[in-house]
Amino acid sequence: DIKASAEKLKEENQKKKINLLLLNLILGFFLNRII
Repeated sequence: DIKASAEKLKEENQKKKINLLLLNLILGFFLNRII
C-alpha cells in the first residue's frame, strides 16, 4: 500500500542522511589529521 511504501522511503532517506553525516565527519577528521 502507498502509505507504507512512503514511510519506508522516508526511513531510508533518513538513514542515508545519517550515513552521509557520519561520512563527512570521518572524512573531515582524516583531512584535519593529514594537514
